[in-house]
Amino acid sequence: MDSLQVQFPNNPTDVHGDCRNHTMTPICTGTSVIGIKYRDGVVLAADMLVSYGSLAKYMDFERMFKSTLIIFVAFTENYVATGFGAYLAMPILRECLEIKAGGDPNNITEEDAISTITSAMKQLYFRDCRAFDTYQMAVVNKEGIQISGPLRLKCDWSIAEYVKGYD
Repeated sequence: MDSLQVQFPNNPTDVHGDCRNHTMTPICTGTSVIGIKYRDGVVLAADMLVSYGSLAKYMDFERMFKSTLIIFVAFTENYVATGFGAYLAMPILRECLEIKAGGDPNNITEEDAISTITSAMKQLYFRDCRAFDTYQMAVVNKEGIQISGPLRLKCDWSIAEYVKGYD
């Protein structure tokens, strides 16, 4: 059986070439990764939940890690979101860039970028059933890469007791 060893930090994974054995190596997936460019760099975020289908399998998986100091860029964009974040987080990122910053990422401070990313992560948590309230955030600038986390969203679910009639 063909096997390719893919190394992730602390999590080795076998990828098998035979499509008939796909149940032998189940796939676990994560949700959206979002990012925004600001005056001095880029801010990225991803939650720490990895799901096996609908099952929340790993709730503390670090999806962001430093891999190399050599950076390859395949495209350039002022903001980006993958997965369901392309629908839910993109309007928040777009509002920050186009309305608050006048379309120029040089008008966005690091604090504004972090605040926008946090707001988008909260939107994803509330609206995406595979998202999680614990996430990592990476700030990439000329000083290097700083990955912070696990961070936890401050969410207020006190209104839930008033939702009635959906039993």
